[in-house]
Amino acid sequence: MNLISRSLPEGHIIKTMILEHGFILAMLDELEDLAQKIINAEPAIGEKCLAQINTLSVNIIAADPHNQREEDILFTSLEEKGITGPPMLLRLEHETMRQMKYKLAEMTSAPVQDWINTASEVTSLIYGMCTTFRQHMHKEYNVLYSIALKAITDASWWTDMKKMCDRIGYCSFYPEPGWETTHHSVSI
Repeated sequence: MNLISRSLPEGHIIKTMILEHGFILAMLDELEDLAQKIINAEPAIGEKCLAQINTLSVNIIAADPHNQREEDILFTSLEEKGITGPPMLLRLEHETMRQMKYKLAEMTSAPVQDWINTASEVTSLIYGMCTTFRQHMHKEYNVLYSIALKAITDASWWTDMKKMCDRIGYCSFYPEPGWETTHHSVSI
């Protein structure tokens, strides 16, 4: 677990977001492993990998509530405090990331007509997507979350933000209390 997450109480919205990043990063690792497998795979083996890639892409799409909570609550709260640059940039990145994960799900659910071309396109998209997602999470962890913790000092503001997050809902892989002590560390 990282330093920011360790210092926050259970249920704090930023702690939850960081823990969700851990789940997403694990899925990105799996995607890259599968991309490596399909590079030189025969079509029959490769298509099995595509099915696994599709499942992972659908699971990453299930992280949409994570982005919605960031955009609608955390980014908006920072903008209300006069901090506009990071939220604006990260919103744009969310849109790029949304397009990438939906495209991957679409590409891996369609019937394969040309295996070599499909394998190449899927592999390229996975590597680009994983790089984009990791860089984005790095910015959130090292810039956005630190700024938010410094700018929003009123505990009641965080309590209200948590209630709004609860209304939006959480990812299908919502981290249960204690998850960070039973799984590998998240390093962003």
